[in-house]
Amino acid sequence: MSDFLKKRDVLLADPEMEDAHFILELENLEQYWKFSQTREKFDLKDIELFITKNITDGLRSGQKRFLITYNGQRAGCIDLFDFDLFNLRSGVGILIHPAFQKKGIGSHALKLLIEKAKIDLKLHQLYCTIQPENKASISMFENHGFIAQGYRKDWTYFNNQFQDEIFYQLIFTHER
Repeated sequence: MSDFLKKRDVLLADPEMEDAHFILELENLEQYWKFSQTREKFDLKDIELFITKNITDGLRSGQKRFLITYNGQRAGCIDLFDFDLFNLRSGVGILIHPAFQKKGIGSHALKLLIEKAKIDLKLHQLYCTIQPENKASISMFENHGFIAQGYRKDWTYFNNQFQDEIFYQLIFTHER
């Protein structure tokens, strides 16, 4: 375990079945659906199937979720999605439970995921999309080296309105 993990008590772990109720609560927080493209509530069975697939398939399914814990408490989730081994890239998404926001937990979890993507998975890049009004996410991703590469006007549709989004990339340099 690195000093970083010890110092901040932020850990990333594979979710287990006992985490299902927490993940269900997180996924069903409607105030975040605008950012996640969620359209309807999940039920416990959906989440249990997702956890089973996450455990058994790993990145073969193109998505991997990690549970974020802080001081031993469930604090959020961070995902790799659209995992593309051929092109060595993946999208990244993060959601911190409202009770744990504004504590730097998301930033530390993102740092851990970046290290995993670069060192363990040997990816060339990570990317994300963020809506312009989500200033906290923009700041967090930019502070970790993500660079805005494009602006997508009216890209997503939510609550009878089109939403803009900014496309960000973090490109790694590897010695080959």
